[in-house]
Amino acid sequence: RADLWEIYDLDNKFEKMQLRRLRLEEIAQKLKSLLPKRKDVDLKLQRETPEHRAARVKLAGATLALDKTLNATSSALESVEAAREALETKEAQGAAASSSSTSSSGAAEEEGEVPTPAKEDPAHTMAVLAMKAELAAAQSHRDSMEVPTPAK
Repeated sequence: RADLWEIYDLDNKFEKMQLRRLRLEEIAQKLKSLLPKRKDVDLKLQRETPEHRAARVKLAGATLALDKTLNATSSALESVEAAREALETKEAQGAAASSSSTSSSGAAEEEGEVPTPAKEDPAHTMAVLAMKAELAAAQSHRDSMEVPTPAK
């Protein structure tokens, strides 16, 4: 029985190797069929003018700059959203604190203390965050305008 299992195992391995060999032959044929296309591409690249090359480099630089700008904008939007959430939680905490302190505020006014208003105005905070996001976007846009020139 052990011999039968060994023969069965070897037969399976042989079939797998045959399938691999067929697959490798298919890949080799496909690669051979792509060789003429590769030669055409190589010839086109050799015929490329310096202007085309410079334009391609400039386009690649602009693409990178655009990616940087998009990343900066998305991070600025995330920070604005985080600040907005923090502000909303702060307002909710302030509302909860003011509702519990309304009964004691009358006593505080009688003693001569002035109730303290909220330290930060929500509209002001949002305006500051919007300006910071705008500045970050402008900085990344300015950085994107500095396209490196190709070395000759």
